[in-house]
Amino acid sequence: MAGKQKRLMRFRSTKLKEGMIRMKKFTKEAVKRAGLSLVAAVALFTITTSSASAASAGKVIVKVNGATISMNDASAYITKENYTLVPLRFVSEALGAKVSWDNKEKKATVEVSEPAQKKVTVVLYANDIVIESPAEPLLITSAGSPATMKNNRVMVPLRVISEGLGASVGFTAKTGGGGIVSVSTPWKTPVQPDTPAPTTTPTTNSEYTTWTPTADQKVTGPVVFKPLTWDSSTRTLSFQLPSTIKHGSEEWEVTSGLRDSGKKDRKLETGVEQKLVGLSEDFMVAINIDYEPRSVGIDCYYVMSKSYASKHYGYKGLVDDGLIVYDSHKNMVTLETVYKALGIAN
Repeated sequence: MAGKQKRLMRFRSTKLKEGMIRMKKFTKEAVKRAGLSLVAAVALFTITTSSASAASAGKVIVKVNGATISMNDASAYITKENYTLVPLRFVSEALGAKVSWDNKEKKATVEVSEPAQKKVTVVLYANDIVIESPAEPLLITSAGSPATMKNNRVMVPLRVISEGLGASVGFTAKTGGGGIVSVSTPWKTPVQPDTPAPTTTPTTNSEYTTWTPTADQKVTGPVVFKPLTWDSSTRTLSFQLPSTIKHGSEEWEVTSGLRDSGKKDRKLETGVEQKLVGLSEDFMVAINIDYEPRSVGIDCYYVMSKSYASKHYGYKGLVDDGLIVYDSHKNMVTLETVYKALGIAN
């Protein structure tokens, strides 16, 4: 047994060294071609110690543009360094990116062309990730936790790849363990098999004033938006979310988080009044409603400034002090439109 363990340790050590050599060779050649110096950057998906340990102990749910993603190949998990790893196949199937795999070099290349061309390169067992774009300097950044193999599946760091392609990533810890990773992309992503088909007509670039709530949204919408008010003069968003929403025999769990430009993403407590004062021009509040016994995402509302919607969600209307709501069916409408559709006088 001791001999087997030593051989296994030598094998892992050799694989790690091979990965590091391949990445060094790749990065030197890439920098030489670009004529640029190396730029160090810190990977951005560091969770606080308490949130990380809670997430590691529970189920990790990944959502892309509000849709809960089923991972049949392998489940997402959080490493001891507090980074979320997902199957490489997830990147192509859920994010809609073009993925190529060089088995000889053990190297994955991930590309998108919208809204701008971006390419991210990852080498198995190597910590460095290369991000390339015609419009920006070549960037070599640390993944924090390198790509690895698990159950014969290539697992890659979600946040640094997603944000390298131009997406936004947030994390909401759940009470009792686990959490939700939310990925928002400025490009269209594939429709997931477990995502209900939209029941409303998608809005056009110039129309954000038509919204027909689904049966579930007629239940969740009033709970979320009736107590929600926006004061544009002080940039204050006020609301109060319950911890759960009862619907028949089911009890849906409510979680929320805030992303505000220049500040750390943070979880928002439910069951108490939230008064977010002095929000920046670029902010977004995510409100997730899930039914855990069936691992079902009931609803997801992103309430955001029009500036944030313009930069990250393809909003092309007038950018003023009003707010935009993006729902789980990819409908994008003004907050006033939601009030009107739900019969809320605000």
